Amino acid sequence: MGEQAYVNTDREIWRETKDDYYAPSIHVTADGKIGIDIGGYVFVKDVRDWHKLADKCSCYEKALEAE
Repeated sequence: MGEQAYVNTDREIWRETKDDYYAPSIHVTADGKIGIDIGGYVFVKDVRDWHKLADKCSCYEKALEAE
C-alpha cells in the first residue's frame, strides 16, 4: 500500500467504551452498510446480509439444540 490519504466517511453509532479506540464498535458507511469492528478486524455488510447471517446462526443453534 502506498501513502494515500483517505477521508473517513463512516459514522460511528456505538462504541463499547467511550474514547477507547480499541473497543468494539459499530459504524455506518457512506453507502449505508454496517461495519462491526472487534479488535481492529472489521466486517462490513448490507443490513440484509447481516440479518441473513444472524438467521443462519439462529437456525444452526436450533438444530444443535434438537440433537
